[in-house]
Amino acid sequence: SFTVQVNVSNMGSATNLSITNNVGAPSTVVSATGTYTAGPFPVGSAAILTLVNSENALCNLALGSFINSFCAVEVTCGEPPIEASYCYDDSDSEAWLYQNTGSESLALLFSAGSIESVSFDQLVIYDGVNNQAPVIWQHTGGNEQLAGVLAISTGTSIFMEMSSDNSISCGAGSTQITEWFWTVGCLDCTQPVSTYEVVLDCDSSQFYIATNITSLGSDTTPTITNTGGAPSIPVSSTGTYNVGPFLAGATVRVDVVTDENSLCSVHSPFLT
Repeated sequence: SFTVQVNVSNMGSATNLSITNNVGAPSTVVSATGTYTAGPFPVGSAAILTLVNSENALCNLALGSFINSFCAVEVTCGEPPIEASYCYDDSDSEAWLYQNTGSESLALLFSAGSIESVSFDQLVIYDGVNNQAPVIWQHTGGNEQLAGVLAISTGTSIFMEMSSDNSISCGAGSTQITEWFWTVGCLDCTQPVSTYEVVLDCDSSQFYIATNITSLGSDTTPTITNTGGAPSIPVSSTGTYNVGPFLAGATVRVDVVTDENSLCSVHSPFLT
């Protein structure tokens, strides 16, 4: 549940007021100026509050609509990022709210997991405290691997929610849909900047991924890793690095990994 704190700074002409709501919770009696607690209201319910003047309804004051759908997970800058996981089920719906105690942006980075086609299952990450905030990232295609998905807030909050249909899920034991793992922390660093291009070596039935790093970010010695089993490449300057080789037909993601803060790492799309 949640409550709403109402600060009554002036009684107007009334000797008694009441704070009413549309949710069915008892009204709160106001007999003097001060701070009053309205509620409790069920989580997920929009409580429309009104400060009612019993002597004259024309003097009522609409206080607005209030909702607190989810209790926030507090993120403290300077401490290790928060690790989380979720294995979603059939006919599931869930949401997560992360809020920073400081002023830095938050970053949410997936390290593993998959989701069924958006025709059946949805996942959206928002730049704020609820699903009315701007969208940072959302699942839009077919079955998708989530590893490498990175969402960065402009403010101090990130809200993520998912829903699924009544079949094919991690919780139901599907081999197609795997458990989600992600990390959330303060983005107190600058990300490197890189682009990627597939370079074919058809004579050898293999390919490379040319990784062009145009900025090192705040970590001056990142490392280029990959999901295809090729050697990692230490980086000390901007430039183009050929990652590979990989067998023709393989699907590979390249990661530019920073040691100072894993949330500042950047990731290519899956390339083949």
